[in-house]
Amino acid sequence: MARMTEWVFGSVCIVGGVLTLGLIQKWGEVFPRRFPFIGGKRVPIMLAVIPASIVAIAVTAAGFVFTFGIFAAALHLEPMDNNILSQGWGTMGPMIFWVPWGVALGLAVIAYYYRRRGRCSTCGRS
Repeated sequence: MARMTEWVFGSVCIVGGVLTLGLIQKWGEVFPRRFPFIGGKRVPIMLAVIPASIVAIAVTAAGFVFTFGIFAAALHLEPMDNNILSQGWGTMGPMIFWVPWGVALGLAVIAYYYRRRGRCSTCGRS
């Protein structure tokens, strides 16, 4: 079970990193020409926004869980037998950066959406 958790969280990090990069790169707006059938076409906005939003929510939520677990362990608020820090600060400490990363990814998704959506149908502003 622990091995599966490592794979899931590792995959979430990699997918989130690629999605974050795609939100600011040219290939996040237009498919590269080497892709058959869709090469050179615009990336549908929701194709980028929906998965990136899901990853942003998941990374932020997991970051809060790990951050509170780390602080609870550091303040000795939980029994030592299931202490999250028993794995060491080098293993668990970097997970406190998941919260700002998830928030930054969420903000990048919002900026991507507003940049790509075009004119507002209500007010006519771009």
